[in-house]
Amino acid sequence: MGWRAEPTRMLELPAMRYLRGVNRRRMSAGTSLIELMLGLSVVTILITMAVPGMLTLRDDIAVRAAVRYLASQAMLARFQAARLGAAVGIRFEPVAAGYRFTSYTDGDADGIRAADIARGIDTLLQPSQLLSDQFPLVEFALATQVPPISGTAGPDSDPIRLGSADTLTFSPVGTATSGSIYLLGRSGQQYAIRILGTTGRLRVLRFDRSTGVWLDR
Repeated sequence: MGWRAEPTRMLELPAMRYLRGVNRRRMSAGTSLIELMLGLSVVTILITMAVPGMLTLRDDIAVRAAVRYLASQAMLARFQAARLGAAVGIRFEPVAAGYRFTSYTDGDADGIRAADIARGIDTLLQPSQLLSDQFPLVEFALATQVPPISGTAGPDSDPIRLGSADTLTFSPVGTATSGSIYLLGRSGQQYAIRILGTTGRLRVLRFDRSTGVWLDR
């Protein structure tokens, strides 16, 4: 007869299949680990690239919120002056944490004065506030490389340019102290509130570093 049994081949076949399966699992595990490491590397690079932009956006949002809040305080003072029939002023004073600002009512029609405040003639209307209490990423400042808005006299580093008294005063008829207040974000975002004296209106401006120009917001 021409038929012969091949026991060796029949016994080796399951073992070979087992070994091939082990090798495939090892190759699959190795490939998955490499892919995971590559994926993590790509994610790390993307995060590293995105974080500065995210921080800049966060700081810009913070300084814009601070500008809006300060402008709302000025508009409140303007409304109170019209309602009370007396001048209302927001007085800015330098302190260790930057500047505090406090609202007073003019009691003798000669403006908000330190001597009248001390004597109780100009009375407290709104308690003192610190910008850093609500907006820790924002400060009253004018960056050294940023030019002041045209027509606002004062030392180059002075962020409160409201005359010698640093008081923003609104009259009952709607006029106000002319000047500018500068706010700076942690990442260098420079904003300003410009007060127009004859109308008492406010303008919010942002300094565009790419063009070197102050732009309306």
